[in-house]
Amino acid sequence: MKMAKVIQWSIVTLLFLVGIETRPSRLRRTVCYPPSASEYRRIERSYRGNEYRSRIHDSFGMIEPIRTLTTIPEEYIDKKYLRIEGDSTCPDLISSNAPLCPSYFVMEYDQFRIPDTMVQAECRCSNCQEQTSESGYIRECKKINYYTRVFRVVGCSENNVYRYEEVWEPISVGCHCVRSTSIRQNQDTYTGSDGRVANP
Repeated sequence: MKMAKVIQWSIVTLLFLVGIETRPSRLRRTVCYPPSASEYRRIERSYRGNEYRSRIHDSFGMIEPIRTLTTIPEEYIDKKYLRIEGDSTCPDLISSNAPLCPSYFVMEYDQFRIPDTMVQAECRCSNCQEQTSESGYIRECKKINYYTRVFRVVGCSENNVYRYEEVWEPISVGCHCVRSTSIRQNQDTYTGSDGRVANP
């Protein structure tokens, strides 16, 4: 019950921070308007009652030939984030039972998506929490993605109203440790495959 109240207040806070849901995006280059309230409810009902989604579970999205990713115009992506659980800083001390890539959770809001609010995991650290790297390689923290279907605004109709389509969208569920293409040169710097030098 306590967590439910925290999430409820987080949603209220997030909506307050982003303002009115239907406000125009500064990136939008075309004159396009949200659907009416009744039409939006119809689209929302269509998403929740989609027959295809009821037959094929979202877990099939892990199979790449089934998961056809759609390129969404930048003007129709407007994501806002609010941390709702966990510490976002990378820990200084490494304990024996600590995860190599700890994560925390944020609430992600996008006015151009149905559902507009979802939870995503973010990595607390850039590199894995371990004392040594295997074979001199830098080991980095990367997100573990799960794919789900959402309705997104992908363009504008002939009537200058948002056009929604069902698309696959990644949801980050945690972070894991992967070996990067960067090789440690010495204790101060490492050089990546692209030739750039950075601090470890």
